[in-house]
Amino acid sequence: MKPYKGYKIMTTMKEDISRQTIDEGKLLSRRKKRSTDSQADFKNLNAEYCNFSNLTLENVDFENTDLTGALFTGSSLTKVNLENVKLYCANMDNATFNDVNMIELDVSSASLDNVKLIGADLNGSDFNRTSLSGADLSGCNLVNTDFTDCEICGANLSGVNAYAAQFGDTDLTDSNLDKADFTEAYMEGSIMFLMSANDAIFAGADLSIAALASSSLKKANFSNANCKGANFDRCDLTGADFTGANLDGAYIDKKSLKHLKLSAKQLAQLASKPLFLPYPR
Repeated sequence: MKPYKGYKIMTTMKEDISRQTIDEGKLLSRRKKRSTDSQADFKNLNAEYCNFSNLTLENVDFENTDLTGALFTGSSLTKVNLENVKLYCANMDNATFNDVNMIELDVSSASLDNVKLIGADLNGSDFNRTSLSGADLSGCNLVNTDFTDCEICGANLSGVNAYAAQFGDTDLTDSNLDKADFTEAYMEGSIMFLMSANDAIFAGADLSIAALASSSLKKANFSNANCKGANFDRCDLTGADFTGANLDGAYIDKKSLKHLKLSAKQLAQLASKPLFLPYPR
């Protein structure tokens, strides 16, 4: 489900935000001139629904600030401190983040379509029900990050470290997961049609009832993964490793089976009726 986008848009910032005054003129002047002066301090503020769209923000400190529903569309944020910031329902579409602290943030129900977060540390952050379609998260640290029920279609997650991350019921259709590490990640019910996950690691991950049809999974590692009821119809599984994986009720088409080395137990599991039938050809 896409996040709610009916934000209250403020064209100017309030003079008094949580009993502290923000110099609106200086902040808005960043639209025309980049500020590289000493770090701007906007800590401990209530900045709900404020408009920071199309700004260049450098060395800004938002620590402990409530940015619920705030607008950062098209903005460029460099060396910005977002520690313990609340970005619930914020809109950051087309924003670019460089060297930004985003650990353990509440970014739930927000919109980050086409955002650039290359190499960012998002450890432990909450993106529950957030839209990240077209986002570039390549090389990010996603350890213990929650992406439950997100829409991450056409995104770049290549090379991410998503150890023990949450992707339950998430739509990853047409995304790039090449060389990504999803060891012990929770991905039950996730939709991953037409994705590329070559050389990706899903060791010990929960992929039960996940839909991976028509995806490229060459040399992917599914060792000890729970693939119960997963749909691998028309996937390229050349060189994929399913050692110790649970394939009970899973579906792998006959053409793909020829590329796999499976145990007698796994072949028996696949011989049983799949939990979900393949899509019509």
